[in-house]
Amino acid sequence: MKRLVSAASLLTGCLLLAGCAQSAPEAHNPAPPKISTSAEQKAALADGKVDYDEYQAGWRRYVACDAKAGYTITQTGEVNQVISGQIPDAAVDSGVDKKCYEGEFKQIDMLWQTARIETSPAAAKFRECLSEKGETPNATYAGMIQQLQDLGIDPSTCL
Repeated sequence: MKRLVSAASLLTGCLLLAGCAQSAPEAHNPAPPKISTSAEQKAALADGKVDYDEYQAGWRRYVACDAKAGYTITQTGEVNQVISGQIPDAAVDSGVDKKCYEGEFKQIDMLWQTARIETSPAAAKFRECLSEKGETPNATYAGMIQQLQDLGIDPSTCL
């Protein structure tokens, strides 16, 4: 079985919530091992922005890392220059995927998607949802979420 993962949907979910914070581990659970950020990911982030070439290179490193451990990530699409893919459950369950994603791609992915949020499919859906309600959509993603909430509409129902 493979899990279909769209990084965009992960980011959208995080933005719809108050944040992407994780709760602290229970006292009886050992802290998870620290995952190192690759030198390539650090270099891509050094100037505080990510270009499309850096984004694609990060994706390729992430896929190659999983492949080195014997897992195949299948790219299933790309919308708004955001890649989606299928990740084998075994890669996730083993912890390999987390290590590879965080080490090679996560920070690049999040920065890239955040920079593209205004032109994302979710933003288009929010515009459509507001228009269908007879409202003029706010110019920003965050503004549209607030606008929907002010109207008593759960933004996730527009997706």
